[in-house]
Amino acid sequence: LIPVLDKNVTVSYKITTDKGVVENTINNVPVKENYRTNIIGNLLTSKTEFEIIVDEKFEKPDLEADYVWGGEVQAVTPVNDVYSISTAAALAWVAQQVNSGENTFAGKTVQLVADIDLNNQPWTPIGLNADDAKKFKGTFEGVALTKADTYPVIRNLYVETSPGYTAAGFFGALNGTAKNFGIENATIKHISTGNANGQTDNGIAVVAGSIYTNGNIEGVTVKNATVEGNRYVGGIAGYTYGNVKNCSVENLT
Repeated sequence: LIPVLDKNVTVSYKITTDKGVVENTINNVPVKENYRTNIIGNLLTSKTEFEIIVDEKFEKPDLEADYVWGGEVQAVTPVNDVYSISTAAALAWVAQQVNSGENTFAGKTVQLVADIDLNNQPWTPIGLNADDAKKFKGTFEGVALTKADTYPVIRNLYVETSPGYTAAGFFGALNGTAKNFGIENATIKHISTGNANGQTDNGIAVVAGSIYTNGNIEGVTVKNATVEGNRYVGGIAGYTYGNVKNCSVENLT
């Protein structure tokens, strides 16, 4: 079971001691997905056994460990302008927000806090056109999953879009920062058409088809990927008007 993001709960318990039964209540205990919560004091130092009961309001039966993504979208509630993403459905919501113009995430952070399997379902790139205002303008970052700084990986990314004046990749057009994560087993297929003069700022790549008019990709790895396109084709980025730093590509065709 996965707890709901950013909740404050009340913990009540009873301890039987030599002096009788001691009851206590701790209010406003923060509970956040993928974070450990410590309660320091008599609760942890007393010699007793606790029975933990998870209230059903914290359950997400559609997002259990064996859940396979089928294209669903699930909204994410931010905490201090930080959006924690641990499922494919939540990741798809980020793309939906950007492409609809609802949220560019400017000044905000999207944190990838778990490996995500996109199950080779059709993925709509985050930000479709380098010349459009509907682009990701915040920070998209992976959070280290272990002490060895192993960063999250997005697997089985599949992008195949119709020919058009658009960019293609995990990000179509990136105007912010993407860092510290990996993409494995990706397929990107797109034909980028030009404007009236035959020109375009839209590229085709695994991480970002275009970085335009500014943006950054740092510490991102790509493994086992196929990219098919007609121009500005790359592994990390295609049309680049920004910065790419400390990235690597392995087995790209």
